[in-house]
Amino acid sequence: MESSDIRPLFNISEDSNSQMFNILLRIKDIAINIVKEQIGDMYVYFPFERQPLGEIYIDERHIVARINWEVPGRILSASSFSDTDIRYIKEIKDIFYNSEYLSLKENFGTGWFDREKYTYIATHHNGEISSLRFYQLITDWLNDILIDISKENRTRILRAIPEQPMYDIEPFFKMLWVLESDANISQGTGFSISENRIVTCSHCVFEDTVLFRYDNYNTKYGIKNIKKNDALDLAIIDIDIPLDNFVEIGQPDQANHMDHVLILGHPNYRIGDTVNIQPGLISGFRMSHGVRRLLTNAHIVAGCSGGPALDAHGKVLGVAVTGADWEGNADRTEDHGIIPINAIELL
Repeated sequence: MESSDIRPLFNISEDSNSQMFNILLRIKDIAINIVKEQIGDMYVYFPFERQPLGEIYIDERHIVARINWEVPGRILSASSFSDTDIRYIKEIKDIFYNSEYLSLKENFGTGWFDREKYTYIATHHNGEISSLRFYQLITDWLNDILIDISKENRTRILRAIPEQPMYDIEPFFKMLWVLESDANISQGTGFSISENRIVTCSHCVFEDTVLFRYDNYNTKYGIKNIKKNDALDLAIIDIDIPLDNFVEIGQPDQANHMDHVLILGHPNYRIGDTVNIQPGLISGFRMSHGVRRLLTNAHIVAGCSGGPALDAHGKVLGVAVTGADWEGNADRTEDHGIIPINAIELL
């Protein structure tokens, strides 16, 4: 230890009960302050709201102080170790010189180190200790139990999320169309629902709108028999070529929070782009013109409007309608909206 690192922890001549209480209180306060200052949002997962029981052993060279939040009392209390624990401490004094937390934990075990128990194990000289080690051991213990807390939280979150579905994506690519209007400088997405019928958003459809496949930009088709509702922002259009790939209709009325959803579309399409896929979850619902829209945490970006939103079984729940103007702004809005597919019955 360097002299600048040495700090008095206790007075060897003081009453032993006062020593025990002051040392344990200092450990408790430091642990609480570290968590509040460094990871305050995680504080509730630590046991510090309980008043702990403390035990301490001091001889001419060694100090062992265990603080236990597992057996709470009304106030912080301190006592001596049991005879059994003292015999064990005396048997393994040699490892006190090892300043590594994990080595101490391995030698002493879970009865001394776990989420509710912390043990300060060190040497001293007339009550003076290494302040660096004093703080380091507490920090190492907090980091150790934080790993367990994080694992538990991750497991809890994953348990709440349904198992990720597996999609056969390629067939859906053949159902998608890029919609483009030169006069209105507009692009969107549409998808086939029958032999010559395509669903999209109303704001994607203009008199000069043409359709083409993402992988065949030079072959374009006009549209006809337009049915649309600007309030719902939904449209059905016909095309003069037979379509042999179309989606299966799902049941948006049965959609729930945390259900999986997959958005397909052509955001800001450029020649050479492929279909863009955005997996996500149903994050909420919002009424719009008398229709309950679905909200998702999947990103819907300009150009994706009119694309299908698939459920976990590959059936279409609805039509992507609102979101962000470009990917960089996608996290700035919660309104990644989906019109339920059964709203086409209102056209």
